[in-house]
Amino acid sequence: MKKKDLEFYTKRALTWLMVISISAIFIFAMVVWDTGVKTGNEAKIIAKINNRPVYWSKDSDFVRIYQNTLRQYKEYGYEISDELSRYLMNQALNRVALDQLMYDYALKNKIRIADEEIIAKIRQYFYKDGVFDEEAFRRFKYSENAKTKKQYEEQEQKEITSSYLKYDLLGFAPVTSSELFERLLNKNRKKRVMILYYNAEKDLENYRFSENELQEYFRRNITRYQKIKVSYFSADDQKEAETIYSRLKKNPAEFNNLLAGDSENSFTGTISAAGPDRELALQAFAAQSNSILSPVKSGQTWRIARVESAAAIPDFNELKTSVEIDYVNESSRIIIEKLKAEKKDMMSSILSHPQANALFSQYGGKNNFELYSTGFFSYFEKEIFSGKTKVAFADREFISKVFQVPAGGRSGIIELENGLALAAVLEEKIPDQQKFQPDQEEIQQTLKELKTEKTERLSMAFSSFMLDNGRIKSYINKYFGQQ
Repeated sequence: MKKKDLEFYTKRALTWLMVISISAIFIFAMVVWDTGVKTGNEAKIIAKINNRPVYWSKDSDFVRIYQNTLRQYKEYGYEISDELSRYLMNQALNRVALDQLMYDYALKNKIRIADEEIIAKIRQYFYKDGVFDEEAFRRFKYSENAKTKKQYEEQEQKEITSSYLKYDLLGFAPVTSSELFERLLNKNRKKRVMILYYNAEKDLENYRFSENELQEYFRRNITRYQKIKVSYFSADDQKEAETIYSRLKKNPAEFNNLLAGDSENSFTGTISAAGPDRELALQAFAAQSNSILSPVKSGQTWRIARVESAAAIPDFNELKTSVEIDYVNESSRIIIEKLKAEKKDMMSSILSHPQANALFSQYGGKNNFELYSTGFFSYFEKEIFSGKTKVAFADREFISKVFQVPAGGRSGIIELENGLALAAVLEEKIPDQQKFQPDQEEIQQTLKELKTEKTERLSMAFSSFMLDNGRIKSYINKYFGQQ
């Protein structure tokens, strides 16, 4: 297929490109933010969009969206911190701003949704238990309360119009014929490669540390391996726990009675900083025997504890295996980088060797080097296979580097998160532009892919503008501080 065969896309694409460009320029140019707080009984204004105020009032879209989202977060069990509240306010304001900008654009360009569609949307509010309440809807439709009816219709007109513009106008991503042709060519340009991969994670499994390294780590983290004997009982809330703690400071002997009276939730035994009672254990390590510890929250209750005996000093030799496991887990990233550095010189010597491809085979399967020979794949493949085995480390960045190498060439050392790789391009298929003729199914599929990619980029660009606008954030922070 030649470029002229795709010209039928160009006219449509350019038309939509013009529409979107004009609308985008208008929308961004019209974003005028201002803020202030009214006094007295008037609602607070937290921002202005095209000179239209956004209020903090129970009837405003901003508060409705914010409170609905807040309720959903609470239902999912989130703890509503100040930071999360600010974030949700920010999101609500972004949504209100975007809807208003879209609707203003629609009004200016006389874009209006048919009354029938508005009525159909309003009808949704008159269903009870899946049954439409015709009488209630009729009363609303012919009500003398014109204000209520008008408010409903205006709100639905705004929401549907904004949605239409966001998902149908701005969501339409034009694709030019040259872009489509280029993508089709590249999808049919394929390579077959041989990869030598050094797997540092496998070397990590056999890595052994010196005795001095382990002992030093043990000394630095001694509290992790210490255990201490305590007794504790629980209180339902912090206020109750603090009251009991105050009494015990005056009369420590009362502790035994309280411990016995809470048989279901009381405990006497050893705890450590490596377990679920870390905070309690650390406090106990710093206290003397028979000391009453200040209340510590655990789950939904508060624990009041007493130190029964001093912490025992752990024996390194008894815990050596555990210490080594902990050290590996905490130091794995450092060790992997160290192992990779050690193998780089070896891989460089392979790369510079005139018979490098032959050395690939010699090293493959030895010293945690793995060898892969792939089938033909394109730059746009999501996965690379060696036979029926997926080449797990071959991500988009790796494929990009491989596709920069011509047939018969070799890549440099490619840094991976958990290893290193060298790639030799064995063969390359490049379609002839003059004879290239993809079928209609491939054309439509590729067009769909390009549209999706462009839509996502457009959406992200617009969202980034809304989310990253420093003035919006300052309004949220300023208002939140006054709430």
